[in-house]
Amino acid sequence: MLYVIDPKHRLRQTMFIESYYCRNDYFYFKEEGILMNIALWIVQGLLALMFIFAGSMKAFQYEKAKTYLPWAKEYSRGYVFFIGISEVLGGIGLILPYAIGVVPVLTSIAAIALAVVMILALIFHLKRKEHQGIAMNLILLALTIFVAIGRF
Repeated sequence: MLYVIDPKHRLRQTMFIESYYCRNDYFYFKEEGILMNIALWIVQGLLALMFIFAGSMKAFQYEKAKTYLPWAKEYSRGYVFFIGISEVLGGIGLILPYAIGVVPVLTSIAAIALAVVMILALIFHLKRKEHQGIAMNLILLALTIFVAIGRF
C-alpha cells in the first residue's frame, strides 16, 4: 500500500509501485517503514531534548534544580549530578548512534537504559506520593519503550 500527501496536506491511499518521489506537488511514499521511521525520529528528538535539558539542569545547575525539584533538596549534590549525567548521556545516546550509523543498536540500548531510569523514578515518586511526577514518568517510560522496540 502507498500513501500520498497532497498539496492541502491530506494523507490518501494509492497503489503506486515506486518507493517515494515527488510529482505534480504530490509526495508519494511506501507505507513500509517510512512512517514508522518518521515517528521514531520525532519521538527520539523530543525525548533527547527533554532528557538533555532536564539532565543538564540536574548535573550543572544544582541550585536551580533544588528550586524546581523538591526531592533534590533532600539528596546530595553527587546523587543529583549522577542522575543528571545519566539523563544527558541517555539523551545523546537516543540520537547520535543511529544518526551517524555507528553501532545503531546503541540507540535501543540507550532507550532501554532510560526506561530503567524512568521505572526507578516512578518507584521513587510513588514512595514520595508525588503524583504529578508519576504521570510524566509513565509517559516518558512508554515513549522510551516505543523507541527501544522500534530501533531494535
